[in-house]
Amino acid sequence: MPLEVRNVITNAVYRCEVCGKLTSTPIIYKTCCMNKPVILCSRECLNKWLSEWVKNQDQIINRSQNIARKPLRKFHL
Repeated sequence: MPLEVRNVITNAVYRCEVCGKLTSTPIIYKTCCMNKPVILCSRECLNKWLSEWVKNQDQIINRSQNIARKPLRKFHL
């Protein structure tokens, strides 16, 4: 699950990655699978981003489970 990052530079302006608004009081989240943190302007944008992130994670998990369930092809020589 994503973790909230609390270290924010106070004199900087950030752009929300969901809606594109500029904000000086961002909500910053980082996940284990992403190299750069996600910057969000509000809890509403956080909820949108989080629901999309969870949906993508579910698709990755389902895809890997489906690959494991497929039978191997038999090659006849």
